[in-house]
Amino acid sequence: MATQKILTRDFVLCFFAQFTFSSVFYVLIPTLPIYLSRLGAKEAEIGVLIGVFSVSLGAVMMGIILQLTNYTIMFLCLALTGIINFFYFYFAVMKKPQETPASARVSPCPPELAIVWKE
Repeated sequence: MATQKILTRDFVLCFFAQFTFSSVFYVLIPTLPIYLSRLGAKEAEIGVLIGVFSVSLGAVMMGIILQLTNYTIMFLCLALTGIINFFYFYFAVMKKPQETPASARVSPCPPELAIVWKE
């Protein structure tokens, strides 16, 4: 039986394409809140968007879990998780008045890099 090389040209190109595509997500996670705050988004909106963005990175894990279970169990678990998250956000986050402490309004970084807090 002949052995095949694993490091072929196509494999290396696919690896670097996938690596580049995946690294974009990890570069956006720390910079997206700054960008959204400069657009005028509220802290709760930024948190929800970053949470949704981070959960979308778990698609690979979901694919593996889906191979190990059937679709019905996976769909029910995802629906239950979504319902729990909705109620948590509605009752725990939206019902409480959000106040930014005075210590959080002062940024230790230089003024040109500081996030502008809009009140």
